[in-house]
Amino acid sequence: MAITTAASDALVRRWPLAVLFAAVALLVAACLVATGGHPTYLLDDAWIHLQFSEQIVAGHFGLVTGEQASPSSSILYPLLLIPLAATMLHQWLPAVWNLVALIAVLLLWQRLFGRFVLTGIDGRQRDILSGSLALVATILSSTLFLALSGMEHTLQIAATLAVAVGLLELLVEGKARWWLLAGLIAGPLLRLENFSVTLPAVVCLLCYGHWRIALAALAGSIGGVVAHGLLSLAHDLPFLGAPVLLKGWLDDLAQTPLASLRLQAEVLARSLRSGRPDTGALVVTALLAVGAVWRWRGGDRVSAWLAVIAIASLMAQFLVGGFRAGRYEIYSQCLGLAALAYVARQPLQQAARTLGTALSIVALVGLLVALFPANLVWTATAPWAAQDIWRQHWQMRRFLIEQVKAPAAVNDVGLTAYRNPYPVLDLVGLGSEEIRRARVAGRADRAFYASVLEKHRIEAVLIYNAWFADLLPAGFERVAEFHLGRAPAIAGAPLVTVYAASPQIAARLRQAASAFAPSMPPGSVLIVVPQR
Repeated sequence: MAITTAASDALVRRWPLAVLFAAVALLVAACLVATGGHPTYLLDDAWIHLQFSEQIVAGHFGLVTGEQASPSSSILYPLLLIPLAATMLHQWLPAVWNLVALIAVLLLWQRLFGRFVLTGIDGRQRDILSGSLALVATILSSTLFLALSGMEHTLQIAATLAVAVGLLELLVEGKARWWLLAGLIAGPLLRLENFSVTLPAVVCLLCYGHWRIALAALAGSIGGVVAHGLLSLAHDLPFLGAPVLLKGWLDDLAQTPLASLRLQAEVLARSLRSGRPDTGALVVTALLAVGAVWRWRGGDRVSAWLAVIAIASLMAQFLVGGFRAGRYEIYSQCLGLAALAYVARQPLQQAARTLGTALSIVALVGLLVALFPANLVWTATAPWAAQDIWRQHWQMRRFLIEQVKAPAAVNDVGLTAYRNPYPVLDLVGLGSEEIRRARVAGRADRAFYASVLEKHRIEAVLIYNAWFADLLPAGFERVAEFHLGRAPAIAGAPLVTVYAASPQIAARLRQAASAFAPSMPPGSVLIVVPQR
């Protein structure tokens, strides 16, 4: 049967989804090979959200029953994980949400290129080229790694692109799509950094007279944050979540904006001196600044506004979080690239006509790799990241539940706390408000930790020595060591040390470690430390 023109056109538009699914399948397969067939998310933090969502369903605000805490980096994400809580399917919900968000990211890129950037290209070539460029932008922006991480970043990127595409649809075509308002509201509720997108976009909407959308966006985003903050205060917790406060970004800003700018400039200078190619966002910002002036003087106010919104987001990320070649700044990179593509759409169309489809794709790949090489590295290291989580965090969880069977303290509280019937104390402070406050106040010394460990009747401590060994009470005895077997890709350190609170407990844990050691995954090892 002959393929009709309509079916052929649909195939041309949809093939990027098939390629994306194939890329995800290949990456998942590589991760499964690395873990010996054991599926896992690429970041331990995903399990913090899962555990928090289950505790919310149980009527508790925190990670461990009886311990109030605000451990999530996102307001909305734990709520999205509430469905299926306490069921066997619950742990797969982050994968579902991330797959949905990944599809949305690809389709939004495709919509951006097809409807607003490559408008002067022939229809069939435009479809092929926009699909190809969308696929390249999705894969090379580290979005595959972020989707497999189980975190909220893929949804954050989708919300950011929804704002960019939605603004163009409203200001260029005069059509207000639902995803514009959804992106403006959901972005900050997924991660607070997205206020750097929502607030300048609201200013743009007000200047164009779109008061309803602007005010609804402000009410939804700010209202959501305030409601969550008031709920936290009602539980005697800080207005903002523990991850925001513990990262120290707000402390940097509190020094005065000038001090924050100086700090980030020093980081940038060190990066340039060391040859680290993680300053692509600044190159994009500079190009956008030139493009904003060029388009404004040419009367193209929409292009200028989109460039200004992207610059505002990039500069806010630079001042508050910096460009640290990690997962936190990807949303601003994507917004910057989307704005730059629209601002420079006419030169891009000319280049596409001159180079053709294949060379245009190659050129974009080269550009993205040159600007953001760390993103490609993140995706390439996904199998080793999965192996880190399986060899280290999963084995710590198994050891605590199967062997320790008593209150324990850790410095990575995600998997170790998830559905653990025994109390887990978070030494970092994400899952313990008492510890978080002590760390922020500079009171978290050895005496403090001695009192906290005694108060919670901790029998075992599993830590990275470089982080906490100097803070443990003198009576704690080293009994075993989890060895990753190589340099870590994502884990905080290659070695986790197990300490016991007393000689009697140490004897029991040594026996437990000896019994557990044969079940360690190939390549990793659990070594029992002899009694002193």
